[in-house]
Amino acid sequence: MTPAQDTLSRIDKAIARFDQALEALRQIPKQGEDGVKVNGIEHELTAIGKRLQSLRDEVAGEGDRGE
Repeated sequence: MTPAQDTLSRIDKAIARFDQALEALRQIPKQGEDGVKVNGIEHELTAIGKRLQSLRDEVAGEGDRGE
């Protein structure tokens, strides 16, 4: 496994874990002040997930150029 493939594998695992966390978070009833907190956490996790996907795309592009 090349370093780029190893990095992609690790990023893929992180993305999958964020997806699982988001799914679990979405199961929490959103009522009152707790709903605001849950929505804020969901927003932050979504943003981090997008950043991870962007990083993955960047790493994948570098791997394509290097081969």
